[in-house]
Amino acid sequence: MRSADVRERNAKIVLKLIRKAHPKGLSQAEAVQATGLRAPTMFRIFSSLEAEGFINALPACSEQQEETKKGRPRICYGVRPDVLYCLGAEFWLDRVSIGIFDFQGELLSSSQEPLTAAIDAQAVVEALWKQTEGLISASRIDRSRILGMGVGAPGQVNVRSGSVAFYSRIAGMRGFPLAKALEEKLGLPVQLHNNCSIIALAESRYGELPGAEALFMFLLRSGVNGSFVSEGRAHLASDGNTIETGHVVVQPDGEDCVCGAKGCLEAQLSHCDQSNLGRGHWLFNGPAAKDTDERGRVYAAAAPYLAAATRTMARLYSPKAFLFVAATRELAEGLSAAVQQDLQAHPSGFDSHATAFYARAYNDALALRGAADLVMDTYFN
Repeated sequence: MRSADVRERNAKIVLKLIRKAHPKGLSQAEAVQATGLRAPTMFRIFSSLEAEGFINALPACSEQQEETKKGRPRICYGVRPDVLYCLGAEFWLDRVSIGIFDFQGELLSSSQEPLTAAIDAQAVVEALWKQTEGLISASRIDRSRILGMGVGAPGQVNVRSGSVAFYSRIAGMRGFPLAKALEEKLGLPVQLHNNCSIIALAESRYGELPGAEALFMFLLRSGVNGSFVSEGRAHLASDGNTIETGHVVVQPDGEDCVCGAKGCLEAQLSHCDQSNLGRGHWLFNGPAAKDTDERGRVYAAAAPYLAAATRTMARLYSPKAFLFVAATRELAEGLSAAVQQDLQAHPSGFDSHATAFYARAYNDALALRGAADLVMDTYFN
């Protein structure tokens, strides 16, 4: 590695640490301790980052009176929020959401627009492009300071090629090069991932869930999918595709699935909620969700299928925590409780450690932050 590359790598490592320390800030001494770099090297890195406008000294450290051994006050630094920006977007069958984030990860503005019933893959690109251009224009942000755009797409995504491998509910979403199409329209780098994965990443980083360092998340929307996050990354298959939990078979010779197979988790759950399969409806969140007896019936019908998928994911990944995300927290808690009851009723000798279960309502802002983090992760790595 060339000396210039080493210097850039070290500067990015330090800048990432300073950003992560927001809002407390980070001192040079703390950065030396965290990285093992020598103090003179760290002084040069901080000086360079400050001169280039990436960081500035904060008014005071959290321990305001703390002094160094030489008697000088300890100076903490933070990243400047306006030095760079990134975009985060997420879409599914029903709508497109886009947000602009500053360099500290704060959401500055966002917008949400519906998608029409007859939408196809190319029309999704047009919708994302027009909505993004409108948001950038309204924000009056210098376009040259935008690092890029992260997009969470439905279905199975090939992260390496930046394409939607397969999503049955939007025409043309099979092997569709979404990232390249958007890059050509926007003139910005685009990072693509599955929308379930960006939500799982954001929940693991910002959701303050014990055990989130090894988290498996189920997302129930018009369909169902899952993602496993470990060591800050969403796991992929060997070919670069996201894992497709919604199409794990949980009932041999079960219901016909939109993917062409039978008995997939998504097909079985949809069958449990047949009265609520209209466009844009979240699973188990239709009119019947307000009826206590009907809600209990749906939970009881869905629990064995979700429990079967949970067991499979536990065997494959051994997560420390499972998270269910649905339209409402009440719904997510009900499904989580029903799954745990099923698991407890049929214990396995392979259940070697206690696993935490959590439930959350879908959070649009958190999903957008997860998408924007795709850009930041690429920038720092």
